[in-house]
Amino acid sequence: MKALVTTTLSVMALSAVTFATVAVGTRTRTRTRVVGKRGKHPAVGRAHPPAPAPSAETLDRAMRDVVAYGLLPAGALAGLADWLVHRRMDIQHTAGAKESLMHIVMSGQAAIPGLALLLLETNPRSLALMAAGLLSHEATMMADLRYAIARRPVPPVEQKLHGIQNMFPAVPLAMAAASYLAQRREGKEPEPALRFRRDIPPAHLAVIAAAMLVDGAAFAVELAEGLRENGGRLEPDRRGKPARAAAPADLCEAV
Repeated sequence: MKALVTTTLSVMALSAVTFATVAVGTRTRTRTRVVGKRGKHPAVGRAHPPAPAPSAETLDRAMRDVVAYGLLPAGALAGLADWLVHRRMDIQHTAGAKESLMHIVMSGQAAIPGLALLLLETNPRSLALMAAGLLSHEATMMADLRYAIARRPVPPVEQKLHGIQNMFPAVPLAMAAASYLAQRREGKEPEPALRFRRDIPPAHLAVIAAAMLVDGAAFAVELAEGLRENGGRLEPDRRGKPARAAAPADLCEAV
């Protein structure tokens, strides 16, 4: 429970910082454009109206760019690094294909919020879909940890990667919620049905395809190797083998 609370607080803090960074950066660009149109800075001491806040559309596009060009590539690299750690820990002969299958499920669940932000119009139904992806990812992650810790060591570097991966479903959800609130402040009421965006940049689609290919190929190989090494079984045959010693308390708490 302590580990779950710590992880949740860390994700919430990071989401808030990410949103603030995007909002401030967009506001700064808007202010620069306004000053440039005036041709010069206002005289010192003279009152002048503040620069206008970015529109909901501008904010939404900036957030999608952050997810497409920052979060998705980082998530793919973190997944690839996690896969390399699993190979080093000989996952095929310890936890087997069952853990690999959970990794594939978690990758899909973690991708739901980011894909929904990039591909779907932001409205209450898409927000609910993103929240379902986040919650299901957390539930599967806990089941995966309980299964893995009983069968193999979970080194600190893997724990760190898990902490990074926990950000990927939470940050897009926080961004989408902020975008939805910005639309409501401008008096816009999004369509209630799930609808694809009309302005999806081709570059976003290319990044999505590349990220899915990298992680999908890595964990598909891991699953295939686990099945091959154990005669098609999801779990290795542990009969006649000594049970793995329980993980230290500090290791469990750090996950």
